[in-house]
Amino acid sequence: MVSKINHFTDAGELFRRLDTIERFPNVPIKTVLFIYDFRYKLLDILDRITPQEYQKSSYKIKFENDDVVLLDVKIVKDLDIISSDRRKVFLIIDKNKPFCILITNSEGNYFKKVLSFFNKHYPLLSRIFLRSNEIKDLLNYLEEKEEAKLTVLSYVVKRYYVRPETRIAYEKISFREVFDKASDDFLWVDSIYLAIEKRSKSKIRINRRGVISYYRNLDYSNIHLILISQILIKYSKIYTSILMERSRSLENLEPRPVRFFINEDVFNSSEDIDRFLEALHKYLLNWGYSTLFKERNYLYLILHDYQTGSSYDILISSPYEIFVTPQTQVTSISFGALVNFLVDNYDGVVENV
Repeated sequence: MVSKINHFTDAGELFRRLDTIERFPNVPIKTVLFIYDFRYKLLDILDRITPQEYQKSSYKIKFENDDVVLLDVKIVKDLDIISSDRRKVFLIIDKNKPFCILITNSEGNYFKKVLSFFNKHYPLLSRIFLRSNEIKDLLNYLEEKEEAKLTVLSYVVKRYYVRPETRIAYEKISFREVFDKASDDFLWVDSIYLAIEKRSKSKIRINRRGVISYYRNLDYSNIHLILISQILIKYSKIYTSILMERSRSLENLEPRPVRFFINEDVFNSSEDIDRFLEALHKYLLNWGYSTLFKERNYLYLILHDYQTGSSYDILISSPYEIFVTPQTQVTSISFGALVNFLVDNYDGVVENV
């Protein structure tokens, strides 16, 4: 079977609690990763900031050691009836790195409330999204390190730009075939549902919004070892090399731009630029921009995050790349939200200039 953390180790008490979370028929356990503002203690953030419509919500500390805190969070919206609900929401907070992990057995509308509750803690808390190739890398790791055969059961591929398209397919093929077919048609894999065949058959689903769902025969300790830990390793590097300390100040006057590279010519006309601006309006709420130059497939604007005070220069001067220059008061959370926007809409790669 897939690797699992021993419950009798030092970390075992934490994982024992998460491995025994109640399951409902045909409902997977879901995990979502967040980055939080490491200048503050996340517990203080949760104590002081509760979204207006979630004032009845609360949390309890279920486990704590030198490395992590495990919270049992009760999320209640205004008109909800408080009851002894079997739906569980746990949050693991890393004390040494700016990451936390949501684990829940909720489904449907309640899962949407759970995500809404945590999303409303921006700009102190923000989701981690995944690129299509990052999902492929995770599956490669799972297959090679765990010697597990992966069979695709269904998948969604899409593209938002140029000629927007979405395809949903149900076929049993290898995951490499899925990614190859998507790449050939200039699409990305948005969601993939697979069976893991080894001693027993287990199922997982991963999407680009960063939600990992796992079904029976898999516990959280399995998922942490084979997927979550790999994401955290990668995003620890991204945090230190891309997101951290980009703000310009009197002590740091030199700009530190990044390039967002897209493996396709995306900006070929004024319509493509208009589509980019429409996406800014739709996805980056409580942000605004001032257009300094716009002609054909060229764009130069100043982008403002009103909630953090962060600002950025955005330059599109070629069909396949976007240059982002952080200006003043830029926080890692705000920069992460901007990167998420670019990844979600264009599935490109962020790199230092």
